[in-house]
Amino acid sequence: MQYGSSRERRWRNKVLRFLDGQEQSFRLTSSPLRRWVVRAELLDEGELTNLLQFFEEQQCGASTFSFTDPDDGTTYPSCCFEGAGEQSAVTLLWSGEQRGAVELVIREIRS
Repeated sequence: MQYGSSRERRWRNKVLRFLDGQEQSFRLTSSPLRRWVVRAELLDEGELTNLLQFFEEQQCGASTFSFTDPDDGTTYPSCCFEGAGEQSAVTLLWSGEQRGAVELVIREIRS
């Protein structure tokens, strides 16, 4: 990945609200889920086309794929594009020859 990319870890929690106004929360997973914001700039038309083709092959974010964390080399087998099925899942910018940019969000999923 190029500069400007980031990653974070999130816990999946469930909150139960009772009729008397009290709440009880608990974690749904034993470990946090990961999320990456991938930003790449100075891409040529071929690189942007390859990214779009991969996105479309993933049914515009509705299916899963494996993703290797560029920081630690760990491969996460079940990931998807955040905002699956929405146009906002991938942001492409084209500002001229050899001047394409992309921002996409990948998140780990578990049952």
